[in-house]
Amino acid sequence: MRPGVDLVRVAEVAAALDRFGPRYLRRVYRPGEVTDPARLAEHFAGKEAIFKALRCDPRLPLPWRDIEVVRGPDAAMSVVLHGHARRWAASQGITRIDLSTSQRDGVAMAFAIAH
Repeated sequence: MRPGVDLVRVAEVAAALDRFGPRYLRRVYRPGEVTDPARLAEHFAGKEAIFKALRCDPRLPLPWRDIEVVRGPDAAMSVVLHGHARRWAASQGITRIDLSTSQRDGVAMAFAIAH
């Protein structure tokens, strides 16, 4: 198992959204992830935690959109890997990624475990 954790200030995501608008959303998020700044911060923290859990080669960064954070109807989080991220995970023998997110006092937190 490989863990990864990250913290993101909601205000930083809101500022990026204000500054770059749709370009920021298209670069970082898949269409199903686009929501309010607090949820975007959770998803951003989730993506960062997943990058860490995958232990990717920093010289070959994965595209942000290759990692999709999905919130189910029961509010449980799941992860869908696309493109390079899916191939990287398969090459490392990773078959599942568990993700938990939370937010409080303007900070979003995510914890991921790659199995």
